[in-house]
Formats: sequence, C-alpha cells, structure tokens
Amino acid sequence: MGYGGHQNANGDAAASADGVAPGFIWRFAEAELDETRWCLTVRGQLVELEPRPLQVLRELLRCAGEVVRKDELVEAVYGHLHVTDGALNQAISKLRNALGDRDQTIIATVHRLGYRLAVPVQVRAASGSQAEPVTLQPGGTLPGRDQWELIAPLGANRGIEVWLARHTKLGEQRAFKISVDGARLACLKREVTLYRMLRQQLGERDDFVKVLDWNFEQAPFYIECEYGGADLLQWWQAQGGATGVPLQQRLDLLMAVADSLADAHAVGVLHKDLKPGNILVEAASDGGWRTRLADFGSAHLLQLDRLTQFGITRLGFTATQAGISSGGTPLYLAPEVIADGSATALSDVYALGVVLYQLVVGDLRKPLGPGWERDVPDEVLRGHIATAGGS
Repeated sequence: MGYGGHQNANGDAAASADGVAPGFIWRFAEAELDETRWCLTVRGQLVELEPRPLQVLRELLRCAGEVVRKDELVEAVYGHLHVTDGALNQAISKLRNALGDRDQTIIATVHRLGYRLAVPVQVRAASGSQAEPVTLQPGGTLPGRDQWELIAPLGANRGIEVWLARHTKLGEQRAFKISVDGARLACLKREVTLYRMLRQQLGERDDFVKVLDWNFEQAPFYIECEYGGADLLQWWQAQGGATGVPLQQRLDLLMAVADSLADAHAVGVLHKDLKPGNILVEAASDGGWRTRLADFGSAHLLQLDRLTQFGITRLGFTATQAGISSGGTPLYLAPEVIADGSATALSDVYALGVVLYQLVVGDLRKPLGPGWERDVPDEVLRGHIATAGGS
C-alpha cells in the first residue's frame, strides 16, 4: 500500500472504549467477541479471560486471514516493546484453550513471524456504540471534508484504507489514508511524526510523499497526502513490463530510490517496509520519470530523543518504545530480521537489493531465493545484489 497502524492498549485502544470509534461484535468458529463489553462466548457459554488475551484476539480478528507479526501484537496490546515472547505466547495459549483450538486451526502460528486467524469472520457494529461506522465508496466524502470526493481505492492494509480523492472545485488530487474505526491509529500518527522529522532535517523534498493534513481527534481518522503517482507495480504493468522498460531505465529508478533511502538513514529514519508498492513513479517535467518513497507507517527513528530536540511531538511512539521491532512485508524481510526480529539500516538495504533483483530479472513479484545468481548474467549487477544481502 503505497500511501501506507498499531494501537497502544493504554492509549488508542481506550479511545474505542470511550466511544470515539465504534465498538464491534465479532463472530467466528462458534465464538463471539463483544469488544464493547470485553465478553467472549464460545458455543454460547461465557468464557472468563484476562484483558490481554482478549485484546490479542481483537487484533487478530481485525486482520483476519493475514499474518500479524509478534511485534505488532506486542505494541498494539502491551503498548511497548519491553515484553518477552513468553507473555504473548501465554496469551495465545489461553486463547486457544478458551476456543478449544487444540489443532491450531483457528489461530495458526506462522513460524518466526507471528499468528494468523485462519477462519471466516463476521463483524457488526454493537448496538450501543456511540459512533456509526463510515462506509467509504466512490462518489462519497469524508465527514468534515466534503470538498474532497472519493474517486477510487488505492489499497488497504489491516484496517487502513487508502483512497484517491479529488477536490470538487479545484480538481486537485490527494491520497487519504483512513482508519474508520481507529485500528492501527498509531501507524498513521507515526507516519506524520517521521514525515515531520524528514522535512525538518532534509528540507522540502519531492522524493518523499508529503503529508499535508491529518485528523486524529474523531473517527474516521485519516492523514491527507499529496498524490505521488502510481506505485512501481502499477507503473511497471502500464509500461508493458520487462519488454516496455529498458534495463537502464529500471536501474535509474532504483538508484533514485536508493538515494532517498540513504538520506532518510542519514537522519536516523528506517523505512522498514521498502517494496514496489511503496515506491511511487510519476512523470517528470523533463519527460522522464521520478520516484517518491511512500508509507513511513511502519518506520522507526533510531534516536527518539531527536524528536524532542527538534520540538516534534512523539505521535505514534510510546514513551518506552526504545527497541527496534521487525516490520515490513515477508518477501522483503532480511533473514536476520525473521530470525531475531531486529531491524537495522541493513534490513532496508536488503529490501532494496530484492527490488533491484526483481527489476533486473523483469518480475516484480519474484522472491530472492537460493540460486538467484543464475537469473542475473551481468557480473556487476550480481555483485550489487549480493552486497545488498543476496548472498
């Protein structure tokens, strides 16, 4: 999702309970979770569970069918990263016992990454909710932003929808990242914080997607961004793929992204989710193409005290969040990140190397697997990919 949320159980999650965002009732596998009353029933019987396992369950329900990384669950439920795997494992174990999930067919473990709710889910707004869910659809608008008409969805990722919008009078286009119910609100906040940090340190740049406005006060929550063009996957397909994009042009685009990433690293910002979907390509005034690096919702700042130094509020960062959790899309995660969960600048470089490999071989969905060298006849390019982490 090129235009790119976690919750703090002691902060953002409380907003839902206070009615800022609507509460929901989730049904799955002969069970029902009412998040407005924090009640879990299994086959019609009330099950007594502590709040933490129920909060873990809600996060899995919100991302049903998708892998939710351990660090995402820890941050969403415990509000900080100083929690051992044992605490999360215990919460999962209690959930499985309550659900009778001995074979792990409801909550599946994804080795070294996290967990996935593997059954169909039905959801409805609780009758006592103080806010009604907002339905996003083409031709509609956001509450309070009536001058912007929603044109088409650009993507979605675990509770955040991205929409292209057009000003009804001026015709300008913008991208809105929207959290209808407050899920992953901290992700939106983090993106605003890190964009402000990049702008403070690097000045106004056209190679990072600009964040123009935001609403974190009431649902639906959103950030408003400039529209920076199609993502690399969409652009690639529109240009005809490998037959329509010369190798040198592919390499030029990749080098531009590498320069942007290096500048972000120079001020201590890790992207953590570099992939074709987060690289935007737009026609330049000189007839060529320019790239923009998008979606800092999973990003991290190496030195949080720099925010205070430059007078930037720590939106999206808890006060105790000092560690660096893993992040990103599995295909682009460095092996060491999968192994021990720690992201570094080299993790971003690894992801960049995967994108380089995909561009060289002409397949933007191909993984960098064993024997990849056979696909790259050029010795120099093989060396670059290997340096980035392909060996």
